[in-house]
Amino acid sequence: MLAVLRLLASPPLNVVKGEVILEGVDLATLDDKRLRAVRGSEIAMVYQDPMSSLNPLLRVGSQIEETLRAHGVDRETAKTRTREVLLQVGLDDPERVRNSFPINSRAE
Repeated sequence: MLAVLRLLASPPLNVVKGEVILEGVDLATLDDKRLRAVRGSEIAMVYQDPMSSLNPLLRVGSQIEETLRAHGVDRETAKTRTREVLLQVGLDDPERVRNSFPINSRAE
C-alpha cells in the first residue's frame, strides 16, 4: 500500500507494472499533486498496530493536526478539530492527551 500511495522512497521502489484503479482512475498514472489530493480524502491507510502508529517523539496533537493541515485545514481549526476527535473517541481530558507524547506500553 505504501508503494501504491508513493510513500516509499523512489528510487529504489516504484510500481513498475499493473494498474491501481480507484473509481475508474489509475492511481499509478497520477501526478504527485493529484495523488496528494487523493490521499486522505479518497483513500487512506488504517494502521493495525496502535502502538507503532504514532511517532513517540512528537506530541499526539501535533501528529493529528499535521494530517489535517496537509489537507488544507488552518492551524486553529486543526487544533479545535483535534480536541473534538479526542473527546469523541472517549478520552476524558482531550487537551492533556493532545499535549502528551504517545506511550509505548511494550517498553514499560
